[in-house]
Amino acid sequence: MIEAQLRSEVRTLLSLAEKTDRAGVPDGMDVPSEIARREDRLAAIAQAKAKIEQRAAERHQVEQQEFEAKQAKREAQRDAGKKPRGKDSEPPEAAHMGSDQVNLTDEASRILPGSGGSFEQSYNGPGRGRHADDVGGRCVRHAGEQRQAPSRVGAR
Repeated sequence: MIEAQLRSEVRTLLSLAEKTDRAGVPDGMDVPSEIARREDRLAAIAQAKAKIEQRAAERHQVEQQEFEAKQAKREAQRDAGKKPRGKDSEPPEAAHMGSDQVNLTDEASRILPGSGGSFEQSYNGPGRGRHADDVGGRCVRHAGEQRQAPSRVGAR
């Protein structure tokens, strides 16, 4: 896992830093900054894991409430003498899903399916902004509407 690799690299870098003979350090490597960079990554990974666990707990709570509502409905059907249709639902699992993700550099972006079966990092939102029809501070009406916005041509 990446965390184990980073921890191993930190230990290696610490041992390099402890050596008084700088001959073993690759040229141009600033050992303290390399250690700090990897420790920052480990902290970011820990925060991301905590966020994933928090989201999983919230999702489990919602799924558990839905499960209990379904079970109550089925029990009410049994009490009324009716046989519920289908099998009983399985209780939800509390563990996070393999598809859960947190981007360490930009939390708003996600890895989304692209065309041709590929995946790309992008944003899941509308393609147009709220004021996409504003041009130069004035509202532009569409041809299908009854009135057109007054023209500003020549106005200063």
